[in-house]
Order: sequence, then C-alpha cells, then structure tokens
Amino acid sequence: MRTLWSAMVAVAAAFVLAIGFGFLLQGSSVRMPDERFGVLGGIAIAVIAGAIYCSLTGTWPSFSLRRAPQKPMRHVEGIYLRALRQDAYDADPTQTVSCAHLAPIELAMRNAGFKMRLSEYPEYGPVVSADCRINVPELQRVFALPESVFYREGYQPERSSFDNPRADIFCRDCMKSDRARCDIQVLHPEECRPDTRWFPLPGAASS
Repeated sequence: MRTLWSAMVAVAAAFVLAIGFGFLLQGSSVRMPDERFGVLGGIAIAVIAGAIYCSLTGTWPSFSLRRAPQKPMRHVEGIYLRALRQDAYDADPTQTVSCAHLAPIELAMRNAGFKMRLSEYPEYGPVVSADCRINVPELQRVFALPESVFYREGYQPERSSFDNPRADIFCRDCMKSDRARCDIQVLHPEECRPDTRWFPLPGAASS
C-alpha cells in the first residue's frame, strides 16, 4: 500500500511541477513549438516522478559496469612456471625429481634418452612420466628392487572398466612421507606401439 501511495504522490507532484513550469515558460519571452514542449514535458514528468518515488521509498537504482571476463592471472602464471620448471629439468640431464628410491630409475631413463615430462600436480599423481614400456624382470634385476618399489598396471574406469590404461613404478615407503615424489608413470602395454622402446633393455648393466 505504501508503494502505491508513493507512486500516486510522485506522479501527481511531477504533473504539478511540469504544468507550473509550462505556465512560467508561457509568460516568458521564450517560445517553444508545442510538439517539442509535449515531448520534453513527458520526459520531465517521468524523471521527476521517478525521483520523487525513489526519495519517498528509499530505493534507488544501482548501475554497474560489467567488465569483460578475464583469464585468472594465477592460472597463466602457473602455466608459465611449469614451463620454466620443465625447461630447467630438460637442460640438466643429471636432475631427478622422484624420491631417493626411484631416483636411480629416473636417472637411467633420462640417460637412455626417453622423453620425460614433469607432472602438473605431483601431489595427486606421478611426479614424472616416461614414454617407455617396462621390462619388469630386467627392471628388478638391474636395480635390485626392494619390496617397497614395485611396478603396477591397471585402469582408471569411467564408462568402461578398461578405460584409461595406466602403468606406474611406485615406492611404497614414500607413499605417505613423500607422496609428491613416490610415482613414475610409464606406458601401459595397451598404449604402446610396435616401435615403443623397452626399459631396461635386456642385458643392461646392473647399477
């Protein structure tokens, strides 16, 4: 009810003000065509009524300028920093990022010339991945693997139980104490091509 009365008062007051201004204009020396006066009068009544209504009700329209969406700077900086980290890793063939138990395997992979990629989120996945297929008996022989270091193949099911084949070399001892460095991801047999290289090669020298 208050809103209705406020609107009625606002419109009435706007009419009174506009008509009064018209009488003042008629008595002055200023001459204006009737058509223009009618248009300006209508606009004036609407503006005055709106201002009075907002003043009586205490509600005023708010205007905001929308800014074009921008890509978060943190995301861009993250991509840049990861690229720098990968470049530094590639430039130093002696650098390792995995835990002390997996570092000899990682270093041997690097020396063998496999493509190695640092993980974007190592705390949730592998610290580094290598484009190679694992020769498990040779891996165990060459590196004399303790029971805590093991190779595992599996899948990450989505629509099918055999979606996303995956293979990893894990260090069980570091899964809790050094989670971000306890996993080297390699190629699952289903991801391999006929020319995919094996690691280690049969007959490789022991470390």
